Amino acid sequence: MEMDVPMYGHYVASALAQLLAAKAVKPMMVKDIIGDMMGTAHAPKVFVAVIGYLVKAADLDTAKQAYIEMGVNGFDLQPGDAVWGEEEIQALVDSAKCDSDLMWLFAF
Repeated sequence: MEMDVPMYGHYVASALAQLLAAKAVKPMMVKDIIGDMMGTAHAPKVFVAVIGYLVKAADLDTAKQAYIEMGVNGFDLQPGDAVWGEEEIQALVDSAKCDSDLMWLFAF
C-alpha cells in the first residue's frame, strides 16, 4: 500500500495517535492493530510515528505512559535479522519529525 500512497504509514500513525489521545483506543490494543506490520520495515517507522504524533496530540508524559502500556519494546520492531546501531535508530527517530527526542523508545 505504501508504494501507491507514500504517506500511508503517516496517515495510519496520525489517526491512531488521535484515537489514543482521545482515549478511544487503549494503548494495549496498538500491538494488535499494527500486528500485521510486525517484522516488516514498515512497523518501526509507523510505531515511532504513532508516538511522535501522540506527543503532538497530547504531551510527552502521555506518550511515555502509552508506550509503557503498549507492551512493545522499540527493539521488538526490528525486521528479521536486522541489527540497529545508534545511527539507524537516530534516523528512525528523526523520521517521526517530532519536536521531542524519542530516543527513549530505544533505551539501551
